[in-house]
Amino acid sequence: MPSYSIIHRLLGRSEKAAPAVPLLYDKAAASFEPSEQQSVWDHPAWLDASNSYVGRLRGEATEDRLAPEAYLAPIALLASQVAKRQGMVKILDLGGGVGPCVDVIMRGLLEAKYVVVDGAASCEQGSLMFANDHRVSFAETLPNDGEMFDIAMFSSALQYIDSWRLALAALANRVAENGTLVINRIPVSSNETVALRQHISLGQPPACIGSVWHWVFSRDELIREAQQLGYLLIYDQFIRDVGPEMTQAAALGRVDLRLLMFSKDSCPPTPVHHNN
Repeated sequence: MPSYSIIHRLLGRSEKAAPAVPLLYDKAAASFEPSEQQSVWDHPAWLDASNSYVGRLRGEATEDRLAPEAYLAPIALLASQVAKRQGMVKILDLGGGVGPCVDVIMRGLLEAKYVVVDGAASCEQGSLMFANDHRVSFAETLPNDGEMFDIAMFSSALQYIDSWRLALAALANRVAENGTLVINRIPVSSNETVALRQHISLGQPPACIGSVWHWVFSRDELIREAQQLGYLLIYDQFIRDVGPEMTQAAALGRVDLRLLMFSKDSCPPTPVHHNN
């Protein structure tokens, strides 16, 4: 479930460009309210745009041209280190859509397994997109055999899940003993956790295909929740400030998209912070 900045790129704009529609966020609440949440992600326009975006990434992930998603580089590096150490790396991408993270993270990996879990429509499209890549598979539910993964991640996904604590716990339970829990492109602030209603518009001219709710997390609360699950923060990277996009819904001040990584190691290294 890519965020609005990805939709900008789907429409051929930079992330810093002014929104094509004036109303992106228009309401704040303490919890999710009824919406077309799943129907938006299954909407043909969303799937077509997602396929186009992934197709562009696949074309750019060549030996002489890296894909532009630099925020995925630390995850790709982690995957390569695990593969070098173990000879194999297993990655679980919960809420991974049609696979926008796959090629960037898997580039150059020979022995790897990448499992994307999402809704039926996304799985169908993703399976077609990666039909010739034996390393990649799509499923509508978590593997029911208790399989563990070296990297278990949300990328632009956890914020769109109403019962986010349950989802985080479910993902954390699939991390291998020396593995890493990854929460990527997550909106966090110094305020209390709040739900915002976001309008998704696609096409030229832009047309709204529906509205969804998503969380803007209290950074401290999210980290505490991970700690209660037995994970400690080992990496914290700033991606960009999205607060100005949300001012119509709530005066949140600064809201950062961040990449957070957590380890189950009982003696993790000092967390690394990248603020610029």
